[in-house]
Amino acid sequence: MNDRSRRPDGDILTLEGICLSSRFKNVLDDINLSLKPGEIHALLGGKGSGKSPIGKIISGAVKPDAGRILYFGIDRRSFSRRDLQPVIGMIHQTRTANPHFTVWEHLFHDNPGAYKGILLSKGKLKLRAKNILSEYGLD
Repeated sequence: MNDRSRRPDGDILTLEGICLSSRFKNVLDDINLSLKPGEIHALLGGKGSGKSPIGKIISGAVKPDAGRILYFGIDRRSFSRRDLQPVIGMIHQTRTANPHFTVWEHLFHDNPGAYKGILLSKGKLKLRAKNILSEYGLD
């Protein structure tokens, strides 16, 4: 999984029979999806149709009630969250900006991979933020 140079021949991601329920209703019922290299997909639907829960399951933030998730043909349960963190992430559309946060704090405040132990290097995170922004032509 750590060898980023390899290109899989088959599916990058496969969801098989994914089910998720909340306290009051079935949110996802028997969802199947496969993503191959080079494909572009969009999840479309009205409010409450299950788009966010699918994204949260794919990113590992939520565990489904049933079904299995394969990354490069290997069951996700055989990977730790740390193994998958640099590979799959999710940007939540409902995030509200905190008026007391700086740009770099917004980029990294809920990213456990940005922090090592209980110590925080503000200088390193500011530099990482600057590098990310410069890739998009922003200062």
